[in-house]
Amino acid sequence: MSYLFSPDPRAAADLDRRMHAELASSLAYLADEARGHFDVDTTGLATVIEGLKAERFEPITFERYYQLVAAMSEGRLAEAKALFDAICAARPMAPGLTIASIDDIAGPDGAALIRSAMDTDPTTRFSFLQPPADMAEAFRSRLDRAWARFEPVVPELFAEVRAVIGQVVLAVGEPGGTYHFDGGSSYRLWGALVLNPSFHPTEMDVVEVIGHESGHTLLFGHSIDEPLVFNPDDELFKSPLRLDPRPMDGIFHATFVLARMHWTMSKLIDSGLLTAEEAAHAEEARQSDARLFHDGLQTVRASARLSGSGARLIDAAEAYMAQATRA
Repeated sequence: MSYLFSPDPRAAADLDRRMHAELASSLAYLADEARGHFDVDTTGLATVIEGLKAERFEPITFERYYQLVAAMSEGRLAEAKALFDAICAARPMAPGLTIASIDDIAGPDGAALIRSAMDTDPTTRFSFLQPPADMAEAFRSRLDRAWARFEPVVPELFAEVRAVIGQVVLAVGEPGGTYHFDGGSSYRLWGALVLNPSFHPTEMDVVEVIGHESGHTLLFGHSIDEPLVFNPDDELFKSPLRLDPRPMDGIFHATFVLARMHWTMSKLIDSGLLTAEEAAHAEEARQSDARLFHDGLQTVRASARLSGSGARLIDAAEAYMAQATRA
């Protein structure tokens, strides 16, 4: 497994293949565990398992799997069978990046699966609602323009995003809510980004949130064999990006991704292709990323119980930031 800090499309593709292969292996194991309790569509399951070894499946397939594990472990066998049947009917996604508003996700339970995977914050509740059609369409156009304009500037970042992200889901928050998300991702929805089209009004903003959330996805991929930190989720710390205290895993994620965003802003600034207004925004963001990174790093170094994977990843981020801010 590669622990390079800068975007690495080949390593990202390896993570994606590994995640799909692990799902295939787990489904085969669960099918054996189900024997004698309920029937599994062995033909359909064999097709899915072979497909997972070579192709990308919808992110909701992963959430169905997590719900299946819970249902089987808790003895909810009728629910487990229904989830297994749905998984056995899954088919690979079309190549490329798909964009859909949350209530338009395929299948009668598509939106519910997205919401169940995303609404897992132990301290804060978020809503994920259907955006207005005109808002969603405007965001799609902005994303297309941002992609066409900035992919030649940071091709390695966009290639890495393509390697791990297959679906962008658009959702908005509850009007008047205390907290609003601008973007999110979940280990239970491998390959998906959930973005709020009411935020990110410029092409630069779109690049920032895509790079930010795909960075979280990479960290999920690095957690296949072991967690990044061993601190329990009920142990909370000051976050560099949130007002509310966060578990150490969230602090680790935020800190690493801040370094990734510093890298992205630096590449855009160095390209010389930004407008004066964009360059000023990128420089302000880069300075903020550096300041907040060091805030987060202090907490990680003081209190995190790091795994081997976590230590390698945060060491690589710190080495990059030390070199970049010294230059």
